[in-house]
Amino acid sequence: VVAMALAHYPRFYDRLWSALAPLAATQAFARACDTLRAGAELEAAALSPPDRVPYLANLGYGDREIEEIRACHEVFSAGNMPYLLMATIARLLLEGHDWAGRESLAPRHAAPESMPKPTLIEPHHADPTIAALYADIRATLGLPFVNTDYRAFARWPSYFVPAWADLKAAITDPLHADGVTRVHHKAVELALGLPNPAGLTPDALQRAAAEDGPVDDILSVVRLFQCGCCPDSSSTWRSCADSSQQLPRAGGRPVAFGVRDGRCFAQSRANSPNCCVSSSGSSALPTSGKRSAESSALDGCTFPLTTDRCSHCQFFRAKNCRDRASGE
Repeated sequence: VVAMALAHYPRFYDRLWSALAPLAATQAFARACDTLRAGAELEAAALSPPDRVPYLANLGYGDREIEEIRACHEVFSAGNMPYLLMATIARLLLEGHDWAGRESLAPRHAAPESMPKPTLIEPHHADPTIAALYADIRATLGLPFVNTDYRAFARWPSYFVPAWADLKAAITDPLHADGVTRVHHKAVELALGLPNPAGLTPDALQRAAAEDGPVDDILSVVRLFQCGCCPDSSSTWRSCADSSQQLPRAGGRPVAFGVRDGRCFAQSRANSPNCCVSSSGSSALPTSGKRSAESSALDGCTFPLTTDRCSHCQFFRAKNCRDRASGE
């Protein structure tokens, strides 16, 4: 999905890929992917996912079928890491960060392992059960599409339906948000250290992007896959554009945040105890909740309303602005 989404902007993608293709042939890139995967799997294990193998065996799944599901997991466990680094490098460059390229250009020790191509259950293939599940995935993750991973696992509905229920429950756990934050921060750290064999600069990538359309629009697409919109250990909200830049504060602490026009923003507290306004002074709120922005403002600014998350940046951290303002 990452490459397909970015390839919608051909001049931008060609310029980006001209730098990433030689990078992918380096041992530094392979090592970064392994490091990122190890970190992500530690974070996933910390959520204590249930063992679904006995459940599948009770349903009648044989060893071969269970191994096929494991093999499908391996495709994405290994394959998602290069795409996350791709999105990270693209985001950093579009935001103006220099890619210093400190690591060695030494070639990979071995070619990447060939992976089988999973069978995907596309939305137009789905029966009502899977179609409803896809709708739930989009709503829960705040994304306009269903990731390739989920379309592959939907090949086994009796596995995927309970597996998604397990994941959805984990997503609401604060440990999940903390883990996602650490993985994305690690991706930034690793990306900035990777070699830059083509010498790609922020200006060059931004100019290529501008030939395809507004740079901010392309950046908003990139941020669907990698975003710095996350809190640090002291719960200070950070900006998508710069993970070290504090968002505007109200009453000595940030109140809430969201996304408007592809940009993260903070909401400051107005004089009314039950109203929030954006940092620009507007009373409009994003419509990422299940009710309208107007009703959000009238309901005491719970942001986002039922999803409790920044849907664009994939972090489940937004809280009721009254709680933020009071420090509760």
